[in-house]
Amino acid sequence: MQTKYSDYDLIIFGKASSFISGRTRELTNWATNDFKIWENKALIINETVKNWAYEEFKIYDLLTILPSNIEALFELIKELTNTEKKSFKSLVKYYYVLTKKEQYNFKNIENFKQIFFSDMDMFLWIISLSVHQKINWEIILAIGKALENHQIIKEKSLSYANLLKLMKINFLKKSAFDEKWRLDLYGLLKEHKNTEEIARKAVIELYQNTNLPKNSFAHLQKEIQIDTQNLYLEPDNKKYQDKFNLLKQEGLIEEIEYMIVDIDRKYIRKRNIKTIKIFLASSSELKEERKEFEIFINRKNNILQKRDVFLKLIIWEDFIDAMAQKRLQDEYNKVISECDIFVSLFFTKVGRYTNEEFETAFKSFHESGKPLIYTYFKNSNIKTEEITDEFITLLNFKKHLEKLNHFYTKYENTEGLLKHFGDQLEKILPRKYENFKEIITENKTIFLNNFAKIEKKYFVGSETELKYIDENLSKKNEPLVLLNGLGGIGKTTLAQAYINRFQNNYNNILWVSVFSDLQNDFKNEFQMTKFGIENLEKKDNQFKRILNKLNYISGNNLLILDNANDKKDLQENYFQLQSLNNWKVLMTSRAKIDNINILEIEHLDLESAKKLFEKHFLKKIAKNEEKNFLELLKHIDYHTLMIELIAKAGNKKSLEIAEILQILKVSDFKDDKLQRKIGIGLHAEMTNKEKECKMKDYILSLFNFEQLTDEEKKILRYFSILPNDFIEIEKLKAFFQIKDENDFEHTIENLVSSGYLQTTENSYKCHAVLQQITFEKLNSNPKNCIVLIRYFIDILDTDPYKNKLDFVKYLIYAENIVLIFYKEFEKNNKIENIKEIATLSNNLASVLHAKGDYKKTLEYNKKAISIYKKNLDKNHPSLANAYNDIASTYQNLGDNEKELEYNKKALKIKEKVYPLIIVW
Repeated sequence: MQTKYSDYDLIIFGKASSFISGRTRELTNWATNDFKIWENKALIINETVKNWAYEEFKIYDLLTILPSNIEALFELIKELTNTEKKSFKSLVKYYYVLTKKEQYNFKNIENFKQIFFSDMDMFLWIISLSVHQKINWEIILAIGKALENHQIIKEKSLSYANLLKLMKINFLKKSAFDEKWRLDLYGLLKEHKNTEEIARKAVIELYQNTNLPKNSFAHLQKEIQIDTQNLYLEPDNKKYQDKFNLLKQEGLIEEIEYMIVDIDRKYIRKRNIKTIKIFLASSSELKEERKEFEIFINRKNNILQKRDVFLKLIIWEDFIDAMAQKRLQDEYNKVISECDIFVSLFFTKVGRYTNEEFETAFKSFHESGKPLIYTYFKNSNIKTEEITDEFITLLNFKKHLEKLNHFYTKYENTEGLLKHFGDQLEKILPRKYENFKEIITENKTIFLNNFAKIEKKYFVGSETELKYIDENLSKKNEPLVLLNGLGGIGKTTLAQAYINRFQNNYNNILWVSVFSDLQNDFKNEFQMTKFGIENLEKKDNQFKRILNKLNYISGNNLLILDNANDKKDLQENYFQLQSLNNWKVLMTSRAKIDNINILEIEHLDLESAKKLFEKHFLKKIAKNEEKNFLELLKHIDYHTLMIELIAKAGNKKSLEIAEILQILKVSDFKDDKLQRKIGIGLHAEMTNKEKECKMKDYILSLFNFEQLTDEEKKILRYFSILPNDFIEIEKLKAFFQIKDENDFEHTIENLVSSGYLQTTENSYKCHAVLQQITFEKLNSNPKNCIVLIRYFIDILDTDPYKNKLDFVKYLIYAENIVLIFYKEFEKNNKIENIKEIATLSNNLASVLHAKGDYKKTLEYNKKAISIYKKNLDKNHPSLANAYNDIASTYQNLGDNEKELEYNKKALKIKEKVYPLIIVW
């Protein structure tokens, strides 16, 4: 025919399904190849357009399809007799457009959601079909009927109109799901756990009621389906796991099922759904209550899915005789002990098995604390003729409950039963808020007290740090993490950011800010009367009572101890905090203690520091200001709090970065231009109760030096005038003129563990901001730092017989000391022992002179002269020597006039101090 009639029009009378492979549901190869030769071809079928389905649209591009009605045939005759022939496709334009409008040809899952989400009944029905790989009317109707019976979808949802909708959905027209569509639909179904469970049970029931020859392939497929569906329903059941793995090894499970399992695992990790198992026990006479109870649980699950809670109801209908090798009741009893709640309903009798179930539950509760037991008796009129011997079992059972001190509840009707149980259920669901109205809101976490929280947009820091905290708090054996670092470095902010990010992981959160005494501050933050704790005289007893109360709060809970800086106080209470069962503890402290996960909070990196500064400076850092900004960061050692406060002050006073840098170099954080009122925050150790203070006072308030020993204070004073660099311990021993090395090492380690010093590879430093605070609060001056100052005076001695270049390595230390105290001298020239600074400045200048750095030499010559002039007699020999030194410097600089000027000044003093002696 192809060869003989290729230039003819081809018209076929038949069925569209004849061109479709029954196995693949695609066009057959012969249809695709054999009809290519004909350009104009049509298929006339005995189906109206409204009944066109998958097969008709699948072959539309291959053949023009025409219905065999009068209108279509008449149009065909007209076309065949027309001298100006057109394509057959023009004949069905009207029909095709009409039919396309009636079809649901979804391009993607989002398109599907847009169309069907407004019709929740159809939406739930369609996505629930993804539990089964094959699609046929038996599966569709079985699942739909089960959803309707459990009131997941409305009654009469299985209507003719809805069935027609299903017929028009492109991915339901095949006998097998497209894998991508099935996975996408299943992803939506995971948000409706109760719907999935009902759909899977419907599939199991359909297969169980199907009789097939035991040795047939169909029977094997039936068993595979039942085992697979059971595994999804009970993923922890080893029996089903083993079966699934065996079938997987034998290649009897298709790859799509592995993908579904993977979705399950990802979904469980993502949602962290809490499953609560409820066992319902009752006699057959309460069949109506059992049915209503099941419907109530299903409705409840639709609400609780937003709270990541799923109620799994277990009833005797769920068990199959074949599953118990021994006695079926033994299976019931085993499951009861694994449940969270046991509900028993009674009316006129108590059966032997129901009584046994109650005893099993009661014993398990006293051994393990679960299941919680709720016992209900129906209170209804009974006709005397209905009273049988079995009624005695009810009376005996009630007496037994009284002996056990177990309280039961009476109900008049099913509505009363469900109302009471619903109220009880809300009390034991994972808690969110204190009262019932608040507990049904979507917010997951209850905060046991009020504290400052930080929004994510205000947090500038490392995501790695947040992940470290969460990973370590998640460990079962180590539920404590200590954030350690300098005051103001960002420990509190990091703790706040952690709560912002991970608060939904916790049922309850309690924040305690430690100002002085951990136990006392803990007591003040914890609302004792709210939890039934009366005020006790002994503080320690109160603390223990509070911890005991916290242990009774179920769930996964978080305690934050902020600013717990007293090392001794922290160590004394550490072991008591470890006794908290359901609590993770996150601490922030400058101190360190052993046997705890410690996260060292370092200063911000350059990018984060820049981001933080710009956030509070309210404008971008210009390119020509980047160098000044980098120098500013180095000056404050990238200190987080200083970056924020300086940026705010700079914005308030409209200062440029260069101006801020100059102010810091001259006056540091104490300059009036940088002062503005700021909130003192949770962690500032202020003795007053002001909510706002100036920046200077705020920064000074960050550290409390009262707890330090005199030796520790002395060491910190020395560090406050040394450069902000790590210094080896052997050098420190020499600088500080240490006699007892063991005592010194112990002291310096204490300062490290208390957060005042930083250490690395047996070297130590004091943070730039802490140096300023120490200098201010411990009143560092030349008198109480004299040992350190004199060490450098001696080491840089002007002895002409020494090679001064050997001492260049000490210049950095001497310069730092001179600059710090000279700045103070400019404010107050009557500082005790300031003459020692002039001497150090002179010695420093002599080494610089030998080095050939004459400009710097001149700078320190002038500083020495300035101090001498204010603190010595105008004819003092030391002043004369200083004039000689500066004259020598001017000589090297080639300034002869200045050289002569200072030589004359030196000579004038010497003539008065040393009179001319003539020797004959």
